Amino acid sequence: MSLSLRDELRVVLSPDQVLLVRVGRQFTHRGVMLRVLDKKAVPCAGALGGEASWSAAVRTLEAELPGVMNNAAVATAILSSNFVRYALVPWSGALRNDEEETAFARHYFRQLYGEAADSWI
Repeated sequence: MSLSLRDELRVVLSPDQVLLVRVGRQFTHRGVMLRVLDKKAVPCAGALGGEASWSAAVRTLEAELPGVMNNAAVATAILSSNFVRYALVPWSGALRNDEEETAFARHYFRQLYGEAADSWI
């Protein structure tokens, strides 16, 4: 089987559900067509106590993945914005090297997210 025709498993992780979508490809007279072969939405068991909500999503994925993944599929994971922290760090021409850029980004994240950001970078 051509690598370009391999099925794809798209995994969407969010706090309340894991969505598993198998996408197939086939050549047609119009080019390569994508089609949804299977779609499964699995609710996540609620996060327990102080547990991070991503833990429930990962546990749900671990339980469901063996039933939908096969060797012929390529997997792509998509994370909900609930699981990512980002910032648009302004450009500074005064930064002279990678170390200064990293320190500046850390400082910026700490200003936005507080002490929790210390463990992220």
